Amino acid sequence: MSDQHDGLILIVETSTETFDLVKQTMGSHYSYKHVQDSASAVSLCTLLQPDIILVNTALPELNGFELCSRFNSISVTAKIPVIFVLETPVVQEEITAFSLGAVDVFSKPLVPEIVRARLHYCLSARQQRDHQENLISLRTVELQVVNKRLVSLIEEREQSQSNEQDDSELAKSRFLANMSHEFRTPLNGIMGILQILRDSDVSPEHLKLLEMALDSSEHLLRMVNDLLELSKIETATLKLKERCHALREELQPLNAIFSLQARWKGLEYQSSIDSAIPDKIIYDNSRLRHVIINILDNALKFTEKGSVNFAVTLFTKEAAATRHYFHTQTIRYPALLITISDTGIGIPEEKLGAIFEKFDLGEDYITKKFSGSGIGLAIAKEILFQMGGAIWVQSTPGVGSTFYIVFPYIPAQESSDTLEAVSSFSSKSRTDNNTLQVLIADADPVNQSVAAHFLEKNGHATTAVRDYDSALQLLRTQKFDVALIDLQLPGLKELTFVQRIRANKEYGVPANLPIVAVTSMAFYEDLRIALKEGINAVVSKPYQPASLIKAIKRSISMNPPSIRDET
Repeated sequence: MSDQHDGLILIVETSTETFDLVKQTMGSHYSYKHVQDSASAVSLCTLLQPDIILVNTALPELNGFELCSRFNSISVTAKIPVIFVLETPVVQEEITAFSLGAVDVFSKPLVPEIVRARLHYCLSARQQRDHQENLISLRTVELQVVNKRLVSLIEEREQSQSNEQDDSELAKSRFLANMSHEFRTPLNGIMGILQILRDSDVSPEHLKLLEMALDSSEHLLRMVNDLLELSKIETATLKLKERCHALREELQPLNAIFSLQARWKGLEYQSSIDSAIPDKIIYDNSRLRHVIINILDNALKFTEKGSVNFAVTLFTKEAAATRHYFHTQTIRYPALLITISDTGIGIPEEKLGAIFEKFDLGEDYITKKFSGSGIGLAIAKEILFQMGGAIWVQSTPGVGSTFYIVFPYIPAQESSDTLEAVSSFSSKSRTDNNTLQVLIADADPVNQSVAAHFLEKNGHATTAVRDYDSALQLLRTQKFDVALIDLQLPGLKELTFVQRIRANKEYGVPANLPIVAVTSMAFYEDLRIALKEGINAVVSKPYQPASLIKAIKRSISMNPPSIRDET
């Protein structure tokens, strides 16, 4: 395309009839070329790459359809829009034209007004497509540059370190931590606003919807944590948190949400829990929810019609044998057997093992139609393996799938005092009877508002700033009982600001100022270093109101700082 014209139009026809009409109709805004045979058309298209081609089907040697096939076989001409010109309107020829990828078909006699309108439309569509492709190409180049920088950093680190394996894992962990921050910060704002609305005066119906939205937000958070979870599993740093829980009560909200989602999709959802299962057992509830949600999500996603069934029973070797699982020697007893079945698309037999591998969804068409990363099942498998459990699947394409999850537990006494108390936020959870002056330093205005709401509802006064220079100025001129500082705050140079405050090098800022760090970095080593440098307490995004209040209370009352993360 030249600077003087909006595009180049090529007309391939033995006569000049169509060329003259198009040129007269479209005017001087475009440039035009006319050739009378297929060989010249191929040569000219390869050289000039016009914006659109009009091809008469009645050409000598190669006809118009054969010429279009030739264009499609050449990479530089394959994407150029083609419009066929028919001597007479013939339905079968129109069908052939569109099957070859034509964007339009004209039939003689040509009407100038129709030619103008349809050519303008086709050229506009071509320009928009080219613009989008340019944007994608530009973004691809940017990503390639970033990727090269990451590769270069990894290579430099590998050369300078004796243990290449440990260094590669560290680079990946840092990358995942940064990605975690980008997701957790807005998610903290979403969950905070939902909690604020839930605690306001809302109708029972809206309260139920808010509870579901919160549960879905927590589900999203767990999916974000999949990246971190995968890193922990691969580096063998996964730690179990086994506590006493009432299984039926813990599963009830999950069943309610998935039952609602199934109803929205027009599916039947059934759930049952064997009465033989004790009311209270000791297990890692967050890991169990993680695994169940992954499998139920897939069941609903891959099921277009029919039903999804969820059942929990006690696991026995006999139950495994009837379900064609014979590797029971690695399972820790006692255990639960969770069965999740659906009437979805099913999985081919040769792919049943591959779906538990990282980033594998079994078939390309599954990825295209339903989307997904393929991490969830791999994480579920590794979690269960490390716990002494198992997961396997039976499936028939077009009929459905059944996933079997074996989840070990520890028997617990029936006394209710063995259950871990659940924290809830209310005005009774105040750090003390006095109002605290709290400085909130966070670049995100939504997170500022959420933190301020939680603290003010708890009886405290807040002042918010968006960068460290502003925070430092206020700390020098006003008295604050505690500072709540996001570790990603603009102006911070890692943790040197804490070192300077503790060393009394920031004039006017008390060296013993209680500091609560807010972070999206969920790695234990990062938290340990922060506390070692002088942070009093750490709370990870997204946080619960009670966690924030508890962190502030501990930052004031505990000395030295504690390494416990309040989430």
